[in-house]
Amino acid sequence: MENILPEFLQIYNQFGQMLMPMTLEQALATPDIFYGVANIWLIDKENNLLCSLRGSESKLGPNLWQCFFGGKLKVGERHREAAIRELEEEIGLKVLPQDLVIIDKGFVQDKKRYFESYAYCISEERIKKLKPDLKEIIQTRWLSLEQYNDEIADSPDSWTGCFNFKQQGEILRWRKLIKIGYPFESSLIRAKFI
Repeated sequence: MENILPEFLQIYNQFGQMLMPMTLEQALATPDIFYGVANIWLIDKENNLLCSLRGSESKLGPNLWQCFFGGKLKVGERHREAAIRELEEEIGLKVLPQDLVIIDKGFVQDKKRYFESYAYCISEERIKKLKPDLKEIIQTRWLSLEQYNDEIADSPDSWTGCFNFKQQGEILRWRKLIKIGYPFESSLIRAKFI
């Protein structure tokens, strides 16, 4: 019989400070404790969003669409490190830390998550090289933000996770600023952590 060890995660308090690792079950049962999660939105040059259909064996949202890639932080891992690892694991995309732009961060109280959400602008050349892990992702497709919002409105039970209008606005602002050579700092983060 195989002995399966519990998965320990990177844990945070309500101030975003790292704490000792715990299992997901321990974190969910402990007040004012959150487990770390990294999310990454892949955006093409036309500002379309890569969405994926999760496989039936996926631990999070099986058989549901999602508009991001990502997952839980492993012990000792920072959010950006987890984002890089998850992109490579889920779709075979290798990125550098400086290529990820932070769009939002904060707490999802009811799910006990401390998240950081990033965006990455992917080139056509790199799109062709994506290799989804078929155990986790069974289909991908590109949607404009308008198409994404229409699908969420029409079929909310077909989707997991969310991409709210403020986050969408920040991504569009980022894309405009980098096109004209200006630096970007997310106003969502500034507003929450100043």
